[in-house]
Amino acid sequence: MKEIIEKNKKIIVMIVIALIIVMAGTYAILRISVDGNKKNIITAGDLSLELKEGDNKLSISDAYPMTDEEGEATTAYSFTLENDGDIPSVYTISLKDLEIDSSKTRMKDEYVKCKIQITGNKTEEKIVKLSELGRVLDSGSLEVNESNHYQLQLWMDYDAPNDAQGTVFKAKLSIEGEQAIK
Repeated sequence: MKEIIEKNKKIIVMIVIALIIVMAGTYAILRISVDGNKKNIITAGDLSLELKEGDNKLSISDAYPMTDEEGEATTAYSFTLENDGDIPSVYTISLKDLEIDSSKTRMKDEYVKCKIQITGNKTEEKIVKLSELGRVLDSGSLEVNESNHYQLQLWMDYDAPNDAQGTVFKAKLSIEGEQAIK
C-alpha cells in the first residue's frame, strides 16, 4: 500500500507542476505589453499681461458731492493692459483698498461714482457707482498682442449724504490673469 501512495504522490506533484507551467504560459500569451513610438510633450506658453499706468493717482480726498457732468470734467486716470505673451489670456481688473491714515474714515463704495472708457480689443463706456461694479472695472480676454486702453474718473456721488464729507477713498489697480483655455 505504501508503494501505491508513493507513486500517486509523484504523479500528483508532476500534475501540479505541469498545471503551473501551463498557467504561466497562458498568462504570458494573454498578456501583452506594447510601448508607443510617439513622444508626448507638454509645453507651457508664456503668459504676460503688462499694465502701463499714467502718472495720475487713484484717490478722492477733500471732495464734495458732484454731478455726473462735473465728475466727467475731472482728470482721468489712464492705463493700458496689453497681452505681450505668446498665449491668449483672461483677466480681471479691479480696485483694491490702500491703507489710509488711522485718523481718517474710508469713503463707502456707494458714494463713489466712476466713469470708465475702454478702447482697443473692445470699446465700452459707462458711468456707475463703484458699489454696483463690485469694484471690478473690467474683465474679459486678450489674444496675443492685443491691448485695451482705459480712462478712469472717480468722484463723490452727488447724492452722497452729509456724513460722507471728510471721508477718504484710496485704492490701487489689481489685475488677475490666467491662460485662456480653449
